[in-house]
Amino acid sequence: MDWLTLFEISLTGLASGGLYALAALAFVMVYKATRVVNLAIGEMLMAGAYLFFTFAAMFALPIWLAIPAAVLAAGVLGGVIERTMIRPLLGEPPISVFMVTIGLGSVLVGLVEVIWSADQRRLPDFMPSDPIMVGEAFLAPKVFWGAVIAAVFIAAVLLLFRFWRGGVALRATASDQAAAYSVGINVPRVFSLSWVVGAMIAAVS
Repeated sequence: MDWLTLFEISLTGLASGGLYALAALAFVMVYKATRVVNLAIGEMLMAGAYLFFTFAAMFALPIWLAIPAAVLAAGVLGGVIERTMIRPLLGEPPISVFMVTIGLGSVLVGLVEVIWSADQRRLPDFMPSDPIMVGEAFLAPKVFWGAVIAAVFIAAVLLLFRFWRGGVALRATASDQAAAYSVGINVPRVFSLSWVVGAMIAAVS
């Protein structure tokens, strides 16, 4: 293996890692705020992709409208999941909520198969297709632009955590739920917020 090939593989790995980091951020957001290990995060990501397919391919909405519509719909899905499946288990042993998220993954897969069938679907092309060259190394355009989008959204989330009131409430709840209650933070609402935002980040990923 020559150095150019090694450099190309390394670039692809780093760029692809950005998308995994974005999905991991969705996972960590729910865990830090609620202490729930959400093993259905992959299926929530899948749901975001199918929602985008629905708006962009089936409803033929323009891409600039289909993307935010899919992200917002994923947020609604996250809120419904938290309110109907997770909140009733507050105070229960962590293993109970853990098992619910495993079942949730199966439910989401089943819903996708019922609504969209198990056939393969192709998302509309909406990213630039011109090859990306870093020196003499080639980087697939979808990988490159996916990494750029991931970096932008991760930076945006960090800024929101720093300056947005809801982000501060999320950080406070993650640090100490009892202390958050004592200063007037609505912790159940923060739980809902974490699931909504986590689902939206998963959809973006």
